[in-house]
Amino acid sequence: MILIKRNNYNFSKAFKILNSYYNKCLYTTNIINNNKQTPNNNKLLNIINNNNKSKNKSLYLNEVKENPNNSVALFNLASSLESNESIKVETKDGSVSEENRKSIYLKILNLEINDENRADISNSYNNLAYQYMEGIPTIDLLNGEKKTKRELYLKSIELNKDNSPSYNNLANTMHPSETVHVNGRDWKKRELYLKSIELDPHDSNAYHNLANSLQSSNEEVTLNDGVTKMTARDLYLKSIDLQPYGSNSYFNLAVLMGSPDEVVTLLNGTKMTEKDLYLKDIDVNAASKNVSYSYNNLANLMPSSNEVVHLLDGRPFSKKMLYCKAIEIDGTNVEAYNNLSILLKDINDQVPINGKAVSKLDLLIKLIQMDPTNPIYYYNTALNLVKSNQAQQVIKINGDRMTPLDLVAKSIDLNPKEPNFFRLFSKLMDINGIEKIVLLNGKTIYNTDIKTKLNIKSDNGIFSIFKKLF
Repeated sequence: MILIKRNNYNFSKAFKILNSYYNKCLYTTNIINNNKQTPNNNKLLNIINNNNKSKNKSLYLNEVKENPNNSVALFNLASSLESNESIKVETKDGSVSEENRKSIYLKILNLEINDENRADISNSYNNLAYQYMEGIPTIDLLNGEKKTKRELYLKSIELNKDNSPSYNNLANTMHPSETVHVNGRDWKKRELYLKSIELDPHDSNAYHNLANSLQSSNEEVTLNDGVTKMTARDLYLKSIDLQPYGSNSYFNLAVLMGSPDEVVTLLNGTKMTEKDLYLKDIDVNAASKNVSYSYNNLANLMPSSNEVVHLLDGRPFSKKMLYCKAIEIDGTNVEAYNNLSILLKDINDQVPINGKAVSKLDLLIKLIQMDPTNPIYYYNTALNLVKSNQAQQVIKINGDRMTPLDLVAKSIDLNPKEPNFFRLFSKLMDINGIEKIVLLNGKTIYNTDIKTKLNIKSDNGIFSIFKKLF
């Protein structure tokens, strides 16, 4: 489910994004060990007690030394390592090898499958996909086979049809319209989330992701018990209740709020506004890249650029500082760049981002670079240059030299139906003393024609005339 709150070409009200292209705010479950899991015991590697890590590693190393094929010891050794940590593993014959999480998981997958190690191998397929397949099309197994992320999750379920996290993670690889063949039948994305919840009703991740799969805030989904019906809000509340620390559902729940004054009651009785939810998300997800959007949306709630909001740790932030922080956390957050560019008045106004002075013009150029097919970014850049008496200024965008006239010509090329583009285009033709110009689509346009057409009061009339013109 994607929710965007904005008006066409009115970027003063910034985007509020709930989920984006199936990879933002999706929870993927990593399995830590093979013992019976408590509700919050199988989520992220960092919940392992740091004080016991060293002791546990020694224990696992000794077990592996005695039996290099001990799948439980191998899996738990891998789970005890940090993502970039390596360790020397010795066998009884005195040989020593340098291992890390990935190499240990691969060793486990190479073991001969039996009833005793089936669960360990299943979990290793899940974790290998979860931890090492981001942005990688295939991975090489020790037996020479190449596997995709989806194939690893499918193999995990094949070995253990009750592996709840693998159903959740497999669903995360799918488009809503896709089906996948599992356990002798075809499954849709949402059905996999429901199966994950059925197998583990305490899995916060699956509730969160199931909520993301709903098409509207009013849509209900029935759990596999055939009785329980839940909306997206219900699912996010359940996700937060199961995992109050580190849940992205605070952000998603905030986006569902109807107004800044609306109050939602968490399942533990805590009452929160949209602002409270963004503040909570920032507090519990400080290390997550996704928290960039909470900084952005928190700034959107502030009516004045002079207002100051205090984070839950006490740090004060102005509206401008929140947008800067959002960009520092995620340099691809288009909404934050756009909102900050709107907040800055003059094209030469600057703000510090990652220790560097960045001007409004820098932000406008960056927006074009990030989204080169959006006509409004070219138009806004040209408009701001004109307002700053730089109507003939030459700027560089991706190596191309462009004047404001070039920028508006590009806007018209991308959207020939917007009259404001032509109004600015006519003004720039006046400034440059140009009566006719050949547009990027090869059509010749006369300034007098633009002026004549723009005298028509009806927008619909303008649109139809320009449609004929181009």
